Amino acid sequence: MIFSAPIFLFLFLPGAVLGFYLFGRIRTQWAFLWLIGASLFFYAWWNPPYVIVLLCSIIANYLLSRILFRATKFRTTILGVSIALNVAVLGYFKYMHFFAETLSTLGLWRGDLPAILLPLGISFITFQKIAFLVDTYRGETGNYSFLEFCLFVTFFPQLIAGPIVHHRDVIPQFKERELIVPRSDDFAIGITIFLMGLGKKVLLADSVGVFVDPVFHAAEASHITFLEAWGSALAYTFQLYFDFSGYADMAIGAAKMFGITLPVNFDSPYKSKSIIEFWRRWHITLSRFLREYIYIPLGGNRQGWGPQMTNLFITMVIAGIWHGAGWTFALWGILHGLYLVVNHAWRRWQKTTPEKSRRHGLPLISWLVTFLAIVGGWVIFRAESLHGAFSLLKSMMGLNGFALPSFIPPPYSNFLTAHGFAINLESLMVIGPGKWVYGAVLILLLSFIAFFLPNTREFMGKHFSVSTESMHPKKALLLWKPSIGYALCFAVLSAATLTAILLAEPREFLYFQF
Repeated sequence: MIFSAPIFLFLFLPGAVLGFYLFGRIRTQWAFLWLIGASLFFYAWWNPPYVIVLLCSIIANYLLSRILFRATKFRTTILGVSIALNVAVLGYFKYMHFFAETLSTLGLWRGDLPAILLPLGISFITFQKIAFLVDTYRGETGNYSFLEFCLFVTFFPQLIAGPIVHHRDVIPQFKERELIVPRSDDFAIGITIFLMGLGKKVLLADSVGVFVDPVFHAAEASHITFLEAWGSALAYTFQLYFDFSGYADMAIGAAKMFGITLPVNFDSPYKSKSIIEFWRRWHITLSRFLREYIYIPLGGNRQGWGPQMTNLFITMVIAGIWHGAGWTFALWGILHGLYLVVNHAWRRWQKTTPEKSRRHGLPLISWLVTFLAIVGGWVIFRAESLHGAFSLLKSMMGLNGFALPSFIPPPYSNFLTAHGFAINLESLMVIGPGKWVYGAVLILLLSFIAFFLPNTREFMGKHFSVSTESMHPKKALLLWKPSIGYALCFAVLSAATLTAILLAEPREFLYFQF
């Protein structure tokens, strides 16, 4: 069951919210039990047997956290064993097939490869539980009940693909709920954010996604034209952002309907002027986990610049491997590790350079270099193999020629032909020229939205803890507020989105596979 499916929109979500508040009128614990049951049902919809895996993991981790909470000796050993068990479960389900496939390629594995179905959300859930265990070891968790811990892990808005919720984010909110009473503000804010996320997913991400899969698949066997390579790379860049940030908005909006506030996960990452800034804006809860539970325990920046860069590089390699079982993900992590090392080296050089020697006023160049680096990374991230990734990157660099579609009119086609561009090579095009015109317009629209319009957090203003005091008056006029005008706007948005949902099969969120 996905957030954009009619059964979720029209049956599950309304039923879960209604039951939560009906049981809340009787007793708070009953409302939380209902929410846990609804969350387990939501998870079971995809593959019922894996609910047993989830429940066993929850029970085991809660017991381990209680042992760790009360232990006075061997606490480090208990923590190590606890983390190792979680990593082992993740490793078996997510990496066993890849490991066996690699050994088979090297001739070291004989027999059939294990066919293991990946449980939804296992990567996010594993990081969530590891963070809880580490914080228990540090003495930063309270004496939480099993009910609170179970709801913390299973809460369905964030169960499948995050945000990676920290116990500090939500469990105190459970404890504060002495009375479950629906609030009109929660519904207004929650429905607004949810509809924005749903529109991002269905109207934007799914629309541009049709230009991604055929080209990346074709790159495995043949050369892609220059324009198609760039078109598909940019299409995936925006598809991934609007798909994943749309999911995060829907998760935050759905949680708000229950009176629960989840952390922000995106802050216009494609506006970044450096890779360091990008990782402060992209998948914010993952960046927080990587910093607090991998980078800092490795030593962080406490041992000098060289070890700091080593720790940073190792952290990003782990981040790449966490995303998926494949050499493309590992290479993507390595690439971003190198990006960050170069970015930090550049900043270090700037600090040692006299003020007069520094170049200022080049934010556009900084943004462009950063964005191109991100796009190149996404090509590797999305590719089906390293061969496909390198093939597409070669096409983007013009190494496979500059074949252009035949619909370019003269005299432009004559000028391009005279300067070495090949025309009338439609046979090499995976997607027809007419569709690419539509695709180019769509990519320009998504670029405008991503680069120039306020993001969800900014649009919600004070309702998302964003200060509006220093905001330009004209920009402040665009901020959301409970009004008839915005109600009509979102009614139109919901009508357009629901129409698109009913006319097409719902597409899974991209991060479900991670």
